[in-house]
Amino acid sequence: MRVKILTAQKLKIFTPLSIFSLIIFFVSLHDGIISYITPVILNDRYNDSLIVGSIISISSFFGIFFNFLIAKFFPKKDYRFFISRMIFFAFITPLSYLLLPRKLIPFALIMITWSIYYEFRNYAKYNFVEEFLPPQKNTDAWSVMSVFQSLAYSLGPILAFLLMSKSVNSALIGSMIIVIMSGITYIAFEKNHPKRKKYQSEPQIRSLFKGLKIINIIAKRIWPLVLFTAALTLLDVSFWTVGVLYSEKLRMQTEVGGLFLTMYTLPFISIGSIVSKIHEPLGKKRTAFISAILAGLGLIIFSLLKNVYLILVMVLITATFSNIAFILIYATFEDYITRLDGEGNNLVSIGQISQNFAYAVGPIFLGYISRNENFELSFRVTGLILIAFSLLAIISVPRKIKMPRKQIAAELNKDITKREMMDL
Repeated sequence: MRVKILTAQKLKIFTPLSIFSLIIFFVSLHDGIISYITPVILNDRYNDSLIVGSIISISSFFGIFFNFLIAKFFPKKDYRFFISRMIFFAFITPLSYLLLPRKLIPFALIMITWSIYYEFRNYAKYNFVEEFLPPQKNTDAWSVMSVFQSLAYSLGPILAFLLMSKSVNSALIGSMIIVIMSGITYIAFEKNHPKRKKYQSEPQIRSLFKGLKIINIIAKRIWPLVLFTAALTLLDVSFWTVGVLYSEKLRMQTEVGGLFLTMYTLPFISIGSIVSKIHEPLGKKRTAFISAILAGLGLIIFSLLKNVYLILVMVLITATFSNIAFILIYATFEDYITRLDGEGNNLVSIGQISQNFAYAVGPIFLGYISRNENFELSFRVTGLILIAFSLLAIISVPRKIKMPRKQIAAELNKDITKREMMDL
């Protein structure tokens, strides 16, 4: 009897969420490798940080454009559509590095494939949670996926460094093998977890104007959340751009300073398991806003400190609060997706556009502020921006936001009426 009970408990590990999170883990591990080696490859070719940054920014600028294409061509596709293509384009990205000449146009194409699989991953995550889990489990789901994804991004650069000690091509081949592992996991997942939901059938392709109009209808309801998400993402951008250089500056003072980014990523692995328990008194949105304010204050405080050890402690605290805010704002978006009757991809597009905007503009903006190695100023400005938009969200976001389902339905019915008139 005891053996049977233990077996049953072990089988609970293989839930749809855990297996799907494993798929996300492999793709994110691959992405961590690509994120690490891409600047190296570009810098070897051009030896100019401005050119390298400009080429990398192509991925984010294309991401904004791609989100609009999703709204036009794939407004009702589910996670299977997105995750299968995510795996395909993830595999194509390192393969392109291996096969294509290392020149400007091929690099631009690689940035586009990088952007496509990155965007598909996020659409897949939102759609998966909507299909497999009840709304009350949204926060738990995003917490679990956050742990898997953060662990991957912590291991990715380490694995990339080890593989690159042999050659850059070894790292690229390693990332392709990891993508294949993700594909195998996905095939196993599909065999054991059949499709659950089926949306109402209607033509998938819409006019670009129609897609933009639906996005606009939704955005009018959640615009403070959109601005808040962009400001929160800017915090992440500051660590992965200016923070890399600042880490080297601290390391010159003491070897411990090299742990700057490690302190930033560490809470993302551990905090996910408790986020679902701390938002109940105030709700997801209010807890996210307050956490973001505390993260912004943390940015300002550590930028004023001189002691490296105190800086690292404040980075750990800042990252903890920012991670809480990220998970809860993702879970909030997930709540709204479940209320949009199959139109959730449009809301995902809105969130992705705000984040891509921060990733595209942030490096340029922060790089300008931190010229002459004034990295501390860029962190202070980022902290002030985050606090300002968090306060705006607290003031302007109601406790409950109703999704404009009737307006969207009325807009879609216009097309149906037009098609019926044409058939007559």
